[in-house]
Amino acid sequence: MTLAEHIRGTAGKTFSLGGYNCARFPAEWVLLRTGRDPLAIFDGLPGWKSQDLIARRRMLAAFARGARSAGLVRINEPVAGDVGVIECAGRHRCAIRGARGWVFFDEHGVSIVDDALTITVAAWSVP
Repeated sequence: MTLAEHIRGTAGKTFSLGGYNCARFPAEWVLLRTGRDPLAIFDGLPGWKSQDLIARRRMLAAFARGARSAGLVRINEPVAGDVGVIECAGRHRCAIRGARGWVFFDEHGVSIVDDALTITVAAWSVP
């Protein structure tokens, strides 16, 4: 599956903190590419736990832990297909690096954001 196909497949999904959310979007991409789910270490946690991580701005720590568990390597220069945590409009978001910027999924659906509007907080290479 290509990144474009993954993005198109996400377009009809509904955002839910305890379900398909900004972390699940890149995690699903990693699973498709590697067979490893970076969010599997959180399986079985109650939905409020996900909401609590986001409310306490702990998304970076949670996604970093998941990325390590999936064997992803942290990098400084992400390329198309890599995943990361970005800051956009004052919020941390888990995202996938696209050819024209970062791609993320939130309550408004899929967004592609130009680099000028984001800060890359952390990124991991997806083989």
